[in-house]
Amino acid sequence: MSIELRPTRWAISHTYSYENKGDNHDKTCSVCQDNATGEAHTYVYDSTGTKTDTTHTVKCVCGATTTKPHTDEEDDDGYCDVCDYKLPTNYGTLEEPISVKQALKIAEDECTKSNDVTKKPVVAKGVVVSIGETGDYYKNVTIRDESDVNKTILIYTLNMTKGVDDPDVNDIITIEGYIKNYNSTLEFASNDNVLVNMRANTRGQSKITLGEHGDANVSGFNATEPNGSEVTLVITVPDGKKVTEVKVNGTKIDAESDGKTYKFVVH
Repeated sequence: MSIELRPTRWAISHTYSYENKGDNHDKTCSVCQDNATGEAHTYVYDSTGTKTDTTHTVKCVCGATTTKPHTDEEDDDGYCDVCDYKLPTNYGTLEEPISVKQALKIAEDECTKSNDVTKKPVVAKGVVVSIGETGDYYKNVTIRDESDVNKTILIYTLNMTKGVDDPDVNDIITIEGYIKNYNSTLEFASNDNVLVNMRANTRGQSKITLGEHGDANVSGFNATEPNGSEVTLVITVPDGKKVTEVKVNGTKIDAESDGKTYKFVVH
């Protein structure tokens, strides 16, 4: 009988030491001398990192550090996704307005009781869904989030700003004002004589649909047209017939001098 003995081999993990080279680092294994030069830094956050209102410090295993801006994109809960820092409330600016979704989150946090208002005016941007009344100012305007169509907010009274186009449905508008809890409904509303103002308007598109028109031929329009643009319709009918009436959004428009051209502004 023969007995064969085989040595047991154990796998040993690399144990690297690192040398920071500034833009990159070198590493060498103390066990097998495996090495790499010019390896890119990999930064992670740990509890020793410095936090400010806008950034946090992250560190590479070689000791190199850098700063990164806070992010709150995963759950939009007001805390940095990386370092869990409580972020200052972003009320938006004219240069960088916040979304309707973000505005609602602020209002939900700050307007918990009826008649509560946000601590500061909010600057938000959204898509116009509907407009209640028009005149010297607009009333009961509803806007929605650009990404989440289910996030909407009412603007009780919207004042115009000189040089900014009046709003139409599908326009993307920037507004500035306080948000108020009115009988458990969050809405933009005036507060202490501070009005809700429209600061910018990016014109949207409106669908043009042709209603009942018998055997008349109607041309001169596209399926969608920019809000605020002028459309020129050309309507021709067979001999012996005439156009009795043309309406746009329920309002009668008259023919031009040629008797077959009709103009209207898209709203």
